[in-house]
Amino acid sequence: MDNETSGRNFKKLARTTPDQAADEIVKAVLARQRRLLIGNDARALDVLQRLFPSQYQRVVAKLSKRGSRI
Repeated sequence: MDNETSGRNFKKLARTTPDQAADEIVKAVLARQRRLLIGNDARALDVLQRLFPSQYQRVVAKLSKRGSRI
């Protein structure tokens, strides 16, 4: 996949703006949080990985081939 296509795909998936992400990061650093998930896509992937630790990569690969949104 070329850079242009990759950029378009990222913009479709990324619902959190850079400013929103920066605010969340600063709050997490100030609160000394050890872990931070930004956006519902990150939270969904985290849940998938915790529910299916040994099959996580296979599930994500199948979903990405179908073009599914997680």
